[in-house]
Amino acid sequence: MRPIHWVLLIILSILWGATFIFAKEALPYLPPLTLTLARVAIGAAVLVPMLLVFGYRLPNTSAQWRARKSVMLPAPQYRSYTFSVMLYPWRIARRM
Repeated sequence: MRPIHWVLLIILSILWGATFIFAKEALPYLPPLTLTLARVAIGAAVLVPMLLVFGYRLPNTSAQWRARKSVMLPAPQYRSYTFSVMLYPWRIARRM
């Protein structure tokens, strides 16, 4: 890997790990579901404009969404990711 790849990997690791620290710090002030919704909304607010800038277009019809979902994000992985993102704040909140 080139040095730029290492730098990007380190930045990604810091951003990924920081979400858990922020979740732990925010839970005394926000309910778990609100925290999860904010995390997903911030991610979408960042990623959707990036997709558009790089020339990708979001599907217009439900048939296009179904076709992309089957290619991009199979259902079992989608469910496991969704549950892990939703349940992590609840687990931290129970420990507090």
